[in-house]
Amino acid sequence: TFQVQLPDDGGFVAHDPLYGYTYDESLLTRAAWEHPTSSDAVENLEGYGLTWIQPLLRAMRDAGGERERVDWLTARLVDTLAWRPDNGSRTDVVWSEGVNLRREQGLNCLYSVTRDSRLVPVIAAVAAANMDPDRYYGPPRWPPHNHGLMANLALLRSGVLLGREDWRNFAVARMRTAIDGSFTDDGVTIEQSVAYGAVIVAKWREAAKALRQTGQSDELSLASHIDDVVARADAAYNFLVQPDRLPVPLGDQRGARTAVQPQRTTALVDVEAGIVASRWSWAAPDDWYAVRFGRPTAMHGHQDRMSVVWWSTGRPVLVDPATATYTAGPARTWSLSPAAHNVPVVAGGSYAPWVTVTLDGYAHRAAADTVLLSGSLYRVHQHRRLTVDPVHDRLTVLDTASRPVNQVWQLDPRWRFRCFNAARTAALFTDATGGRLLVATTGRIASVLKGAPGLAGGWVFSYPPASRAAAARMVVVGSTSTTTTFTVTGAPLAPWSS
Repeated sequence: TFQVQLPDDGGFVAHDPLYGYTYDESLLTRAAWEHPTSSDAVENLEGYGLTWIQPLLRAMRDAGGERERVDWLTARLVDTLAWRPDNGSRTDVVWSEGVNLRREQGLNCLYSVTRDSRLVPVIAAVAAANMDPDRYYGPPRWPPHNHGLMANLALLRSGVLLGREDWRNFAVARMRTAIDGSFTDDGVTIEQSVAYGAVIVAKWREAAKALRQTGQSDELSLASHIDDVVARADAAYNFLVQPDRLPVPLGDQRGARTAVQPQRTTALVDVEAGIVASRWSWAAPDDWYAVRFGRPTAMHGHQDRMSVVWWSTGRPVLVDPATATYTAGPARTWSLSPAAHNVPVVAGGSYAPWVTVTLDGYAHRAAADTVLLSGSLYRVHQHRRLTVDPVHDRLTVLDTASRPVNQVWQLDPRWRFRCFNAARTAALFTDATGGRLLVATTGRIASVLKGAPGLAGGWVFSYPPASRAAAARMVVVGSTSTTTTFTVTGAPLAPWSS
């Protein structure tokens, strides 16, 4: 995604419009490596990870005078090893696992173009860092993770380029250990992010291709096994795609629009991943929902357990606001928190992120689905019962606890607030296509805010690039038993046009 400029007086400017960072030749100086100045983890990840090197090499090729420019680039990167040698620290800005794996990819790219022997010790240093078990995001110290897979892909490529069979074997052994644990038995990523699941599947496909290219029998056998696991993951992913053909943005990031392949069933219940996703038809997918439960938040997950995302009549109704940013700060904290999701909140309770939410019951029927959840997320036992009725285009949610339960609801930006009833137990919303949404509750609607100043004012995020859209956020103040019902009326829409 980088946009590269090559000034006549030398150097370069590489701008990433996706994340908004810009790098130039000042990054390839002793001062920049000895004393990194940015506290932005993503900026450092991209910069010292050399993610800009491939588009820079293309620009150098296209601009003419490639040999001189590439020689200059190579010499600078060789110098980096003297400017900041590896000190073995997993938290070092320049030598962290996330930076290492990317830098090895970039150096492999440069070496494949130049075959310059000066790069060999630099690649060897980064490869050694990627083989360091303390800086490997994968088994046995950590669960499988996309960073570990990318590190192994970079190491495998380095081994092939430099004829280092020991590196290649090391990477293959770690892949063999990681593949089965990367997904649940039903095929959902363990990283608690649907969008990341698609990225991880693509990376494992890349791994299978690279293994086949070695031509070795053990690698060919592993590639075939990867194919089987990925096929299962592909099948599961279809259930997690909304009617607009976008993956539901549970966890970090938003995914790309994708075609859906109908499956033999219309519902996915993955207890290990902590997700239910259901529709009633693959041919006319205008009614769909997903519910989160399960283990504590990890990796790329958010505090979204007990939350629901719901579509009806081809319209998004309750949505996940997604990821505001990866940069630490109030926006990141808020978009991870329960307050940013469609969840029950026990009044006066203190959130307990280590608690597991269990699926106590589930029924998938033509007339309506029922999902039963329980847990002690606020240190008192609470229950949530969801009834999803595709016949009457209705969702009913009952929350109970020994203390009063409030509810947070995040509506899609399409819905415009119209009015309350006198008691504020009902609210009406409409959209531009003639759709009407009636919300009725046994509690009291305390607020409906849309695009107000501050994060609590109702927003839906997209990242990267960072953007947001105003969306009504509604808070219901309830009792020890609070029921809220959402009913949509209006002609069904083709979801991808809604």
